[in-house]
Amino acid sequence: MKYGYALTTHQINNQEYIVCLHLDDNRNLMGIHISNQSQKQILNHIYVGRVENIIPSIKACFVRFAQDQVCFLPLSECESPYYSKKNSKKSGLCCGDEILIQITREALKEKEPAASCNFTLQGKYMVLTTKDKSFSASSRLSVDDKNRMKALLKEQVDARENFGIVIRTIAQNASDEDLLSDFFNLQAQFRQIEETYTHKALYDEIWAEAPTYINYLKNQFRPNEEEIVTDIPQIADEINRSLPVAKESLRFYDDKVVSLSTLYHIRGNIDSLLAKKIWLKSGGNIIIEQLETLTFIDVNTAKSDKNKSNAFAINHEAMQSALRQIALRNISGMILIDFINMKPEEESALIEALKAETKKHENPCRFVDITKLGLVELTRKKVQKSIKEICQIS
Repeated sequence: MKYGYALTTHQINNQEYIVCLHLDDNRNLMGIHISNQSQKQILNHIYVGRVENIIPSIKACFVRFAQDQVCFLPLSECESPYYSKKNSKKSGLCCGDEILIQITREALKEKEPAASCNFTLQGKYMVLTTKDKSFSASSRLSVDDKNRMKALLKEQVDARENFGIVIRTIAQNASDEDLLSDFFNLQAQFRQIEETYTHKALYDEIWAEAPTYINYLKNQFRPNEEEIVTDIPQIADEINRSLPVAKESLRFYDDKVVSLSTLYHIRGNIDSLLAKKIWLKSGGNIIIEQLETLTFIDVNTAKSDKNKSNAFAINHEAMQSALRQIALRNISGMILIDFINMKPEEESALIEALKAETKKHENPCRFVDITKLGLVELTRKKVQKSIKEICQIS
């Protein structure tokens, strides 16, 4: 397999998961996505819900979107809701009203899922949004690319359309044909929602997003540069249906002698991302202790040759390894790194190198400070569950 993706099923703790590995030409792990097949997906799905309680003091309300599920809806996210049924004669949002909501965050421990009345539909090259009706583009795109793409799409849009478009960075090398195909697909999905929601009953699912591994591919996969390999017919069918731009790059693996899981070391890659100790080429190691709200990373000289390696060199290698593990494991929240003691000038150089390295990541860590005890403090936004949470490892 050339640079690309391998998708298959894998059992962890007697539960079946779909695993998507992102690999380079040497089969080194560049990214991973794991989804639990036994858990119903609700994130980004759109439902008809009933407003149960409005609490002005916290500027939010609670909406029941299933018989046994309630979500948290900030009032700032429901300024212009789509009413499936207005049960109150009063203007504005009232208890008993039936509205469309999109789940924006899954339940976290005792917290209910969060929702919005502003919808987001993800395509391969762009995102449709109802919050902002304008056309915008990623800041990473050149000015010429932005202007060309915006002009291309605006020619196809009716001025009465009730949505906006955000063009993604990955659209940089996309052809006009692919951009328009992606746009028309999103436009059709949104129009179907608009045309059918008033005829739906309470708790109906109005729109269901594709499986999470499809969104992972949408965010990462580059047509004509990478290939996708799977040995599961249902996954191949879903990719063809939900990601048509990948059809030419999709290969079905049917070797009966060596499984895809064995060929691409699925178990070994997952085990390494769940391990606490990571060895460095210098002989040092890092120990990762991932707690509920805090992750602690300890850097050790271990087996390193102190005559050949200095503290700065080990720390620099550990810093790169730690940031890689944070990204691969989807670690978020507060992160503390205990580096080996260095000279003040080396410490400053390491922090500058850390800041430069983290800018390369899609969801970068933010450097906060160095504590009085010499611990480097970072924070990272939570955009999805960590590998440890998904696999339910204590």
